[in-house]
Amino acid sequence: MSTCNAAFPKKLSAHKAESMTRELRALDVTFERLITQVNEQGQAIETLDRVISEQRKLISCLLVMSEARSGDCQPRGVSSESAMGAQVITNY
Repeated sequence: MSTCNAAFPKKLSAHKAESMTRELRALDVTFERLITQVNEQGQAIETLDRVISEQRKLISCLLVMSEARSGDCQPRGVSSESAMGAQVITNY
């Protein structure tokens, strides 16, 4: 006898067995819906993460341009190539 069957009484009325089956199927559907919602939320979070990452790249670019415009030869944490490129854009 498996442990799964150990909790069930040996004899169930047909009505009770049918009722339990309906409840278990309803729970199964509910869990399936929850899994779908969690997956959809996970996809939304991944998309938001990509958008935020792109926005941060844009902000970094704008900071380079702003610092280059203010007269800094090479803004903090920026390679000389990026700084020169930003200066060219700023002067354009």
